[in-house]
Amino acid sequence: CEDRSGSRALAWISEGLTENLVNRLTRVSHLRVLPRREVRAAAAQDANPATLARTLGASHLVTCSVASAGDRLRVSAQLVQ
Repeated sequence: CEDRSGSRALAWISEGLTENLVNRLTRVSHLRVLPRREVRAAAAQDANPATLARTLGASHLVTCSVASAGDRLRVSAQLVQ
């Protein structure tokens, strides 16, 4: 997940959510989940989801973000085809 808060304090929440999401998706037998380091390396070169999917040879991407506003935390996840 991308930490959109700009705060390092939420970075651990973002990392934890990403780890949890990856672990749960790997349990789905018909999905092939790419290693996070491979995805991050490709995303550092191009953040466009369509280009990133082609680069990685993926048919789908899961994008997510974490943002805070006051005492609220907003978590958004999206499956991109």
